[in-house]
Amino acid sequence: MAVFNSILLQSASSKIDELLKKEVCKLEEILDESDVLQEVVGDNKSLIAFLLRKDNFTGLVKLVTTEPPADQPEVTRFRLANTASEILSSDIQDIKGHFVTDTSYLGILCDFYNEEKELNPLLASFVSKVLGNLIRKSPEQQSISYEMNCLMLFEYLKSRGNFISRLLAHFETSAVADLIFKLVNEVTGSNVRINVQEWLVQEKLIENLLDLLKPGHDGSTIANASQAICETIRCLREQHIQNMEDGDTGQMNGKTVEPLLAHFHSETILDTILDNIFDGPSSEYSIVEGIQVPLTLLEVRQRAAQSEASEPYFRSVSQDTLKGIVKRLENFHDVLLNPPKKRPVVTPSFSFEIPFGESRLNVCRLLATIVDTMDFETHLRLIELNTLNVMLDLMVEYNQNNFLHAQVERCMSSILLKAPTANDVNAESLLENKEELMNGHPLLCHVLRDCRLVERIVTEFGTEDNHTKQRQSYACHLVCIANCINGGVNGGVNENRIRLVLGDLPEAVREKWTNFLESTLKQINKQNELLPMETHSDKVNEEDMAESLKAAERQSEEMSLHLSFLAYQTPSLTHKFENKLAFPLSQFDENEPFTTVPETLVSISLPQDSEELSRRQAMFEAACNESISPFDDDDIWADRGELGFSPGKAPGKSSDAVTRLDKSGSTSSDDDSVAEMGNMNMEVDPWSSLSAPNQQATTSLDNPWDSESRDATEFDSTDNWANFDSANFESFDSSKSNEKSVAISPWEANTVSDTDMVPPGMDNKEDREIIPNGPTE
Repeated sequence: MAVFNSILLQSASSKIDELLKKEVCKLEEILDESDVLQEVVGDNKSLIAFLLRKDNFTGLVKLVTTEPPADQPEVTRFRLANTASEILSSDIQDIKGHFVTDTSYLGILCDFYNEEKELNPLLASFVSKVLGNLIRKSPEQQSISYEMNCLMLFEYLKSRGNFISRLLAHFETSAVADLIFKLVNEVTGSNVRINVQEWLVQEKLIENLLDLLKPGHDGSTIANASQAICETIRCLREQHIQNMEDGDTGQMNGKTVEPLLAHFHSETILDTILDNIFDGPSSEYSIVEGIQVPLTLLEVRQRAAQSEASEPYFRSVSQDTLKGIVKRLENFHDVLLNPPKKRPVVTPSFSFEIPFGESRLNVCRLLATIVDTMDFETHLRLIELNTLNVMLDLMVEYNQNNFLHAQVERCMSSILLKAPTANDVNAESLLENKEELMNGHPLLCHVLRDCRLVERIVTEFGTEDNHTKQRQSYACHLVCIANCINGGVNGGVNENRIRLVLGDLPEAVREKWTNFLESTLKQINKQNELLPMETHSDKVNEEDMAESLKAAERQSEEMSLHLSFLAYQTPSLTHKFENKLAFPLSQFDENEPFTTVPETLVSISLPQDSEELSRRQAMFEAACNESISPFDDDDIWADRGELGFSPGKAPGKSSDAVTRLDKSGSTSSDDDSVAEMGNMNMEVDPWSSLSAPNQQATTSLDNPWDSESRDATEFDSTDNWANFDSANFESFDSSKSNEKSVAISPWEANTVSDTDMVPPGMDNKEDREIIPNGPTE
C-alpha cells in the first residue's frame, strides 16, 4: 500500500512539476490539479515557492475575498476559492510567516469586512478560517515563533482602528461570530493572551456585543451575540480554573491574567444586559437571548464546584449576579403577566389566544435558578411580588406545556427540600420560637399558606382535561411535589416548618390531604416503585410459603438425582471449558525454566480391588464375544448351490438366494451380504433359457419376460413356487427374533461392482466370467 501511494504521489508531483517548468504557468492551472493540496501538505518546495510569489499569493488571497461571477455554474463557482482557502489555512510555516512579513495580504483580508452590504456566508467562512489559522498555534510551531507572529498580527489589527467594529457590523453572519470567539479563546501564551484581552477591553468588545441584544436588531444577530457572550464566559472560566489549579495567583507582572473575564463579572455588565432587554419596546428575541447571559453567570460547572481554589471566587460572582437580578425582578414578573405579543395558536385539541411563548418559559427558568440559590433577600422579593403564585396559575392555565410544569416543580422542590443560608447561624434559637422558625424560611410558608399549594394538589389532581377526557398532563408533576411535602414532614431540614404549616391549615383541607396521601399517592407510588429483580411484590401467607418451600425442596432433590444420573452416564473427562483460550505472556518467558508438570486431560478412577477388576474384565470379554463372531476358515461357498431359473419360477424368488446366518445368530453385515452374492453360479446365464430346470443354457434372443410366448397357467401353478416346508424355523432362538434374512435378486446382484463379487481364490481377471446384465426397466 505504501508503495502504491508513493507511486501515485510521484506521478502527481511529476505532473505538477511539469506545469511549473513551463515558461508561463498560471495559478489557475495549478489549482485545477486535484492533488495540489497533498503536494502543499507534503512540503513540495518548488510548488510552495511558486505560490509564495507576489502575484500568485495575492491571487490566492483575492480568491477567498472576491465573489466569483454569478454566471458560473454553482457546482464549480467556489471551487477555486475553496482550494485557495485550504492552502492559505494550512500549517506550513512559510505561508503563515508570509502574512505577517507583508501586511498587504492582511489588508486584503480585513478589507473584506468593510463592505456595507451583507457578506457572502461562504466567503466569510473562508476568510475567518484563514485568520483563525493565523491565531491558532500549530503542533509543529515553536512557541517563540508563534508569539512573534501573533504579536505582529495583533499589532496590525490594532493599527486599523475599526477592525472590531467592522466585525460587529456583520454579526448576523455566523462565521464572524466564530472569528470573535477565536480571538478570545484560541490564543495561547500568557503574554499574548493578556495583550489581546486588554486590547479587546479597550475596544469595548463586551459592551458592543451587549448592544446587539437590543430589540432593534434582527433575530440572527441577537442570537449570535448571545451565543458568543455565553461561550466566551464559559471558556474564560475554564481557563481561570486551570490557572488556579496550576498555582497561578491570577496576576502576572501586576496585570490580571484574564482581564476580559473580570470585566464580564463586573456589576455594570449585568446592569447593561438587563437595561438592553427591558428598556424600549418588548421583543421576544431580546428577552430570550438576553436571559441566557445571567443564566450563564449563575451557572456553576462541576469542575468549578470541585475546585477549592476557585470556589470562593465563583460564589462571590453568583452573589453579585443575584443582586443585579433582584433589582430587576419586577421586570421579569411583568413578562409573566404581559408577554410580548404573538399570534394565536389554534390546534384541533386546544387553542390559545395568548400563547405561553418562549420568553415566559425562559423567565421561569431564571426564576427556578435564583430560587435554587436559597438567597434570603431574593426570597423576600419573590414573596413581595407574589411571583410563585403566578407561576402556579400559569401551570393550570397552560396544561399542555410540560416545559413550564417542569420549571414549577423545580421551584417547589427547592423550596421544600432546602433552607435559606441565613438560617445556619440561629438554627437552634429558631426551633424554640414558632414565629422565628417560620421567618427563617419565609418562602416555604408563603408557598404552603398564601399560594395554597396543598389545596391545589388535592383539587387539581382529580380534574380531567376537557378535550382528552383524561387526567391533566401536569398530574405527574403534582405527584412529585406531593412526595416532596410528604418527605419533608418525615425528615429533612424543613421538617418542623412543614409540620407547623400543615397543622395550621383548615380541617377540611387536612382531611383531604390525609386521604390523598393514604389512597391516591400511596397507590401511585406503589405502581411507580422500582423493585430489584430478586424481590417480588406479591405477598403470600405462611402456609403458601411453607408449601412453596416444600415443593422447592422436592424439585431440588429430583434435580440433584437427575444431575447425578447424568454425571454417572457421561463422566467429565476433561476440565471445564474456558472462554479465553489463551495463556498469559508470563508463562512464555524463555529465560524461566520449565518446572511445572502438565495436567492430564483425562482422569478416570479405577477400583483398587483385584476381584472387582477381574469381574469387570470377564464382563467386557463376554460382551465382546456376543457382538463379534470369530472368523473361520470354512469355505463360505461350500453350502451354496447354483443359481438357476426354471420355467414357471418367478425371478428373484429362489430359496437359494436366502443369506446364511453367521454362527452367532446375528444379522450379517453389509459386507457379508455382498459376499454371499458370490454364491450365485457365475458360469450359468439365467436369461438364456427358461424351458427346463436341467436344460443347458443356450443363447437365445427371445424375451424371457414376454407373456405371449409362454402359457399363463405356468405362473398360476403352485408347484413352481419355492417350498419352505423342510425348513426348521423352530430351531431359531426366540431371543434373537430381530434377525432378518436378506433375499438377493439376480438383477440386484448386478448392481454390485465386479471386485465385490469375486469369490475367494479368483483374484485374476482371467478367472472371472462376465455376467450378462439383466433386463432394464
